[in-house]
Amino acid sequence: MNRDRQNGFTLIEVMISLAIFSTIAAFSYATFSSAARESRAITENNAALAELQRTLQWLTNDLLQYQPRGVREPIGTERRPALLADIRSDNLLEITRGGHANPLGLPRASAQRVAYRIDEDTLVRLQWPTLDPVLASEPDAIELMTGIERIQISYLGDTADSWTQQWPGPNGRRKPRAVEVIIEHERWGEFRRLLETGY
Repeated sequence: MNRDRQNGFTLIEVMISLAIFSTIAAFSYATFSSAARESRAITENNAALAELQRTLQWLTNDLLQYQPRGVREPIGTERRPALLADIRSDNLLEITRGGHANPLGLPRASAQRVAYRIDEDTLVRLQWPTLDPVLASEPDAIELMTGIERIQISYLGDTADSWTQQWPGPNGRRKPRAVEVIIEHERWGEFRRLLETGY
């Protein structure tokens, strides 16, 4: 009988084992929870950085592929300039750009009308299916970047001190010499991109 009693575990031994197991489990959970939080933060940072890079790439491509072709107003015979930035408009910028891919060989222009606007804290890129839109034309919208606190686009005229946030610029110039884009983001702070458009 003594031998049988010695082969088992006492209550104290079981409680000590449970305490050790609980301590190890608590440390393991804390480590796992911390690693999961860090992984989520890295994923969110990577997604936000990808948004920023994609936004700057879209803006750069659209501005550098400027085409000097105005578009017809949806109503009437008036025309909009190839590059239009009006602080009274909902759009930050409208531009006619080239390089509109046409892999199916459809009967349409290789130029395209695009615009940028802020919807709450999101920068949205609009692109129209036809170069000269009509009232029934609905643009396709692509959300480029969220978390934007401010965005400013400035255009350089003929002289070094002729920066303006409206375009067409002075002296009837159709294309700015350079464009500066300033983005203030809730996560990344302020970013500036200066583009020489060629003239």
